[in-house]
Amino acid sequence: MSTKTLKILPVISLALFALVFLLHPGTASAHQPRIVEDRVTVVTEPEISKAYYGKLEGVPDIYTKSQLCIHWRSYLGSLTMHY
Repeated sequence: MSTKTLKILPVISLALFALVFLLHPGTASAHQPRIVEDRVTVVTEPEISKAYYGKLEGVPDIYTKSQLCIHWRSYLGSLTMHY
């Protein structure tokens, strides 16, 4: 290889790495942020990590599981063997 190619190769490699890194940051998201506007929030899929954000107004907010989650867990519980 020529010296000109050896000088430009690290620059191309760095540019390619930066391009891939900048175009692919969405897969590193650890949670799903949610904006809460009501005092009562129904959590539909509690096994998936979510972060709830809202205004602090001095009144407690209420977070409940959806009825679908409760029925599904009781159904799964009926399928397990009890010793």
